[in-house]
Amino acid sequence: MIGVDGLKRYTHAWIATRAIDRLGSIGKQFLEKEEAKAVKKEIKAAKAGTVSEEQSFLDDAEEIRKKAWEKYGSILFYWDILKSKIELVVEGAWLPDNVIGDMNPGHIWKYRPPMVKGEEWKYDRSGIPYTGVVVKDGDGKKFYRVDHAETLSLCYQEAEYAYAWNKAWDKVSGRLADRVVAVQQMMRDLILYQRDEMHRITATLMAKFDDDLFSKVDDVKAFLSNRDEVNAYYDEKVNEEYVNRKKIIDIRNKRNRKEYKFRFTRCLMTYGDLIKKHLYEFNSDQVLKGKQVYFPMFFSDDQIALTFFTLSHYVADAHMPLHCDAREFSDDDCDDIHGLIEKEWEDWVIKSSVSDKFSKSLSESTRTKKFIEHVFKKKPPLWRNYVYPDESALKLLDDKLGEDIWESRKGRIYDGDYWNEIVGVTYASYCLASRLLEFSDKVRAVPKTRKDQYNDNFDGNVLEIDKENWMNAVKYDCAEERFGKTRSSTQRELIKMRKKVFDLVEGDKDHEAAFKYLSLLVLIDAIECVAKMWAETILDHLKYAYGRPRKA
Repeated sequence: MIGVDGLKRYTHAWIATRAIDRLGSIGKQFLEKEEAKAVKKEIKAAKAGTVSEEQSFLDDAEEIRKKAWEKYGSILFYWDILKSKIELVVEGAWLPDNVIGDMNPGHIWKYRPPMVKGEEWKYDRSGIPYTGVVVKDGDGKKFYRVDHAETLSLCYQEAEYAYAWNKAWDKVSGRLADRVVAVQQMMRDLILYQRDEMHRITATLMAKFDDDLFSKVDDVKAFLSNRDEVNAYYDEKVNEEYVNRKKIIDIRNKRNRKEYKFRFTRCLMTYGDLIKKHLYEFNSDQVLKGKQVYFPMFFSDDQIALTFFTLSHYVADAHMPLHCDAREFSDDDCDDIHGLIEKEWEDWVIKSSVSDKFSKSLSESTRTKKFIEHVFKKKPPLWRNYVYPDESALKLLDDKLGEDIWESRKGRIYDGDYWNEIVGVTYASYCLASRLLEFSDKVRAVPKTRKDQYNDNFDGNVLEIDKENWMNAVKYDCAEERFGKTRSSTQRELIKMRKKVFDLVEGDKDHEAAFKYLSLLVLIDAIECVAKMWAETILDHLKYAYGRPRKA
């Protein structure tokens, strides 16, 4: 069997690099929104009737800015880290395939409809009644549900017009949603481990330099570069008491209080790189000497970036329709149509002749270097600088809609359930699979040699497909009807975006327009979901970043 490895290497890398751009846009938008609130306070201050009223408004503006940087500044903090670690993008985004390799359970979440006719099954979930289907299964019965998780996305909205929408289904295999949550939790925890060790050094700097902390940058650099001096500061005693350690622990314990929190955050933002360098060098020196590492839970930016990119792999896989459809389109019998679709997407990202040359490299780091150099031509790795192959649908997308999608599009973060969100994504993917490779009440596209398996109690046309005719099975299905519903403002934004993508490929008058339309929705959503989950995870760690008090 071939093709079970999911999206191809450089498609995953492209999704991750684009998600970095999107993460930065989301962080900036949140800060701009908070800045607008602060400016309104300053305008009110200018119109105030008394000095005390003016000062009150100015204090409010300062507090808004402080809270904004404490929260949303962290998104830009990790955005900068990911940009600086872009050389890890191919390796990190490919680790789940290249190292972990749990292709069938970890990368899929497959649904299927009943293959034989059944009877109605009434059931209730969270007080809401549903009508499913129950069919005979050997000596027993098989129950098929119709309820499903929800998510706000282009694909989920588009999936409402697919044949499979709100039809009976059964989840038959895969643990993709579980894997996404596991990696997301690990990513958050690595950030916390790193921050916990950095808090120790941050509190040390605040104890030593006090009011001079931000005015004596050179002195701070000199102090952190001299490990013996840092240790001497820790070990300084007065009357047999470690006086500096007490101050450090006291500051760490108070770092969540109003009078310390902003200063603590500012110190991390200002001296974060120096603090990390100090920790790297100290740990490395201890390891080389065969001694106990003093900061045993410190994780490097490289390790954290790899988890970001690893998460992007699994989230992207959830958006691939054939990862969520139980029809076996990865089989050799149908020439691995699953793989052919992914190759089409890969060809939009980079020329096959170029990626084939990269494959001769022995290391992932070399592949990444070559990939980044080729697609950005030594320019900053931003979406505007990406060099696509000729005739790439992604090039057309960037040229025509790039700013709308990657920059000005509203960034939203939902404090929701990561697991249910991914299950909602997989349900949408499953429904869209019936459009990507037609499956309806009249026609069922099935892998070559599988006609009998999918033909029980079905009177319509069963179409066996392979590499010669798979593109003909991609359908629009009443395209124009999908853009007229009035909903919430968020839903209207999604409708508007889908219409722009539809007009883009329809205007190109390409015989592959239907395939391009569905594919672009999938890829755009994958990037948005990756960036959103990154941002949510970064903010999530703040809930736990200020832990229990330390003891002297």
